[in-house]
Amino acid sequence: MFMVTEQYPDRKNKLLTSLVLKLLALPWDSIYDVKYKGLTHLDRLRHDGIVLLANHQSLLDIGVCGKALMKQERQGHYVMRSSLPAWLELIGGISINRGKEYKATKKGNINQQKSIGPREKNKIAYQRVAQSLSQNQPVVMYPSGTRTQRKTNLTDRSVEGTLRNILTVQGQIGSPVPFVPVKITYEAPVVEELLEGFSFRNIIRDFSIKTISNQFKNIPKGALRQQFRAKIYMDIGRPFTIDETLEPGDQLRLFQENLEAHISTMYLPKDNL
Repeated sequence: MFMVTEQYPDRKNKLLTSLVLKLLALPWDSIYDVKYKGLTHLDRLRHDGIVLLANHQSLLDIGVCGKALMKQERQGHYVMRSSLPAWLELIGGISINRGKEYKATKKGNINQQKSIGPREKNKIAYQRVAQSLSQNQPVVMYPSGTRTQRKTNLTDRSVEGTLRNILTVQGQIGSPVPFVPVKITYEAPVVEELLEGFSFRNIIRDFSIKTISNQFKNIPKGALRQQFRAKIYMDIGRPFTIDETLEPGDQLRLFQENLEAHISTMYLPKDNL
């Protein structure tokens, strides 16, 4: 088992998480046809702390990864941006500041955990990641840091920063962490694309039949029907490890090279379906 000296309370409520996941699975299984490939890789690591590294196109990605872990009778922790609702930490979220959020929090423009600064908050977040891994729990991370339809650029400054943080976590643990590359591909356009012109905020601001009707008109005709039984593919690649005794620069280079070698398992253009 991995060892971490500092301990932080796990905010995840296992009973609530199990209930939420099961409730989400009901409409999920009715609407989408999710295909999993490479689940045997997770089977072999059923009792280990692992990091799933997935491409990130939609909020549905969280459900796809969560369902894969449920098949192993496991619950994961999910590294998420700080602007998401804090209650998500009760079902496994680990909140960090990213990019603009970090700067906004530093200036006091985001009203979250004002008692500590953004740098300290992120440090604690990654220590919680280390703690989860030391307790042999799976952690899901998205190297791109935000939703994108583009291929993840592993040399991008923000992506490189995320990879460095993951390697720092491994250093805290003191043992190699199995990294599992994941590719998620959608047969139909992702929900966020379809709802681009749809604003829940406008409905809340002016809750009327006219407003609701106008918002639904912004959704392309037949778009919602495309989602019904649309296929979602999750391809789970072969796990790899990075020698934690190497110099930090060498670790980062090997991390990038390994992810690049598995890049086809992290991104697939839609026209290749």
